[in-house]
Amino acid sequence: MSRPLFAITEDFKQLDQMLDQLDQADIPYEEREQLEASLMAWLQSLNDEQRDKVDAYCWIVKQLEAEAETAREVAREFQEKVVARERRVELLKGRMLEHMIAIEQEKLVGHKMTVKVTKNGGRLPLVFSADVLPEEYFYTPDPLPDTNKIRAALEAGKEVAGARIGEQGKHLRIR
Repeated sequence: MSRPLFAITEDFKQLDQMLDQLDQADIPYEEREQLEASLMAWLQSLNDEQRDKVDAYCWIVKQLEAEAETAREVAREFQEKVVARERRVELLKGRMLEHMIAIEQEKLVGHKMTVKVTKNGGRLPLVFSADVLPEEYFYTPDPLPDTNKIRAALEAGKEVAGARIGEQGKHLRIR
C-alpha cells in the first residue's frame, strides 16, 4: 500500500539521524557493516518509494493542470456567449424601441407578451465636454507608489523608507 509523502519524508529524516548516530557510535566492524547494509537497503527502498510517489504526484498535477486549462477555455467560450447574447438582447430591444417611437406607440400587445416604452429611472444623465470643463471639476486619483523608481533606488544601494527588495519565491517545475 502506498504511504503518504509526509511519511516518506519522516523516514528520510529518521534514516539521516540513524546514519549520523552510526558515524559517532563505537561499534565493531562486522556489526557496523551489517547496520550500514541494512540502512542502505532501507535507503534504496525509500528512494524507490519516493520515485513512485513523485511520479504519482506529477501525473496528478499534470492532469489537474490540463483540466484547469480545459475549464478556462470553456469559461472563455461561455463568456463570449454571454457577451453575444447580451448584445443580441440590446439589438432586439433597440429595434423594438425604434419601431414603437417611429409609430408613436407607448404600448404594444402581442398574443402573450406586452411591451411598454418607459423612462429610465435614477438621476438624469450628465452631459459635458471634458475639454471645456474648468479644472476644479476634475479629480486626481490617490497617488500610487512608482515601483520602478523604488526598485531602481534600492538596486542602486539607496535606502527607501518603507521599502525593501524581498526574497525570490520558489515553485515546482514538472517535466
